[in-house]
Formats: sequence, structure tokens, C-alpha cells
Amino acid sequence: MTDDKKHYVLQAEAGSYRLTGGIGNLIANTALIATESLRSPTTETIIVPSRGLPIGGVPGPHGPSGDMMHWRTRDSAYDPAKDPGAIVVPSKFKWVLIIVSAITIFAGVAEIVMASMWGTPTGLQQEVFSAMDFVWKAGFGALVGLLGGKAS
Repeated sequence: MTDDKKHYVLQAEAGSYRLTGGIGNLIANTALIATESLRSPTTETIIVPSRGLPIGGVPGPHGPSGDMMHWRTRDSAYDPAKDPGAIVVPSKFKWVLIIVSAITIFAGVAEIVMASMWGTPTGLQQEVFSAMDFVWKAGFGALVGLLGGKAS
């Protein structure tokens, strides 16, 4: 187990993953999933709201034994992914979230740029504008669905 002052990276037989705490709030867990996706897209993250780890994963006095590091390392059979209420965020999900976010942001910025450049668009320019409008709206809906589905 290594400590980067914010999270614990556990080396398990199945591989390595980041363990962090969360709270039972849907919006807070959604923000935590998005943050973890940007912070470490190549590593699986497990968010355990019910174990007393604070947001950020730093052990504190409200942990089960007061010292999360010893509590985690003593129980060699403990698997946080099987904890009721745990949110497992695999690296593939993180990459999908990043790619959908990038496409959505690109389409939204492109639409703003096109709207500022084209005062009276031609028919073809209007079609391109409409396509960018559809992409950013669909991307925003996909982001809400991805994050809402994972956080609940």
C-alpha cells in the first residue's frame, strides 16, 4: 500500500486500484467520479462511501478504527469492491467518459465559433451548425447518463 497523501493505492492479486471515500450524496459522488476519471484514467477506482473514508481518501478520526491504513492492511481478505454501496469505476469507463466529454466540449465550442463567424449562414453552413448543435446536446445527455448511472 502506498500513500500519495490523498489516496491509497492497493496492490491486490487482481491488479492495482485507487481507493477513495465518498458520501451517500448522488451529486457529490457524481463529481467524485468525474474527478477520479480525470485524475487517474488508467487505474480502476473504488469509492467506498460506507467505510468512513473521507472524500480524498485521507484517513481521519471518523474511520472504522481511526487508522484506515492499519485497518485495510490487517484484513487480507477484504475486497472493497464487494462492499455494499461501493462504486467501482473501471478504467474503460473513465476513458469513455473522457472521450465523450472531449467530443461534447469540441462540438459546443465549434458551435459558438461558427455562430460568431457566420452572421447569415448559407444552407450548408446551417446544416453544419445544426450537426454541432445535435452533437453537443447528445454528448451532454450521454454525460448525464453515464455519470448518473454510475453514481446511483
